[in-house]
Amino acid sequence: MSKKCKSCQFWERKTNESGYAAWFANHECESNHDRSSGAMESAGAVMLFKRSFERHQLRYTSYIGDGDSSSYSDVVNSYPYGEGVIIDKLQCLGYVQKRMGSRCRSLRLSIKGITLSDGKSLWKG
Repeated sequence: MSKKCKSCQFWERKTNESGYAAWFANHECESNHDRSSGAMESAGAVMLFKRSFERHQLRYTSYIGDGDSSSYSDVVNSYPYGEGVIIDKLQCLGYVQKRMGSRCRSLRLSIKGITLSDGKSLWKG
């Protein structure tokens, strides 16, 4: 998906030149998304799921995502194969590890120096 068309950008200041009319008559704009860049991922995922059956007689029943976007819920709420088909969400292990590691490091920093009522600390290091 793209918010811009390179051909349109090239010709936008050359509308008075001789080749413009011929270009414009045959131009198929490559711009196919006009909302925010963040919404592009969701729109693309919905488009892929919806066209998979008509093009390839294929239904995707699993969605693999990074957990950082609303794409999964947008795909599910679009009902690409009707209301009876359930699409499971699978998460990439690398992203899960990254989020878990970040939270563990933050927790470690937040409990550093805290002592319990018995005088022992939660973290040794």
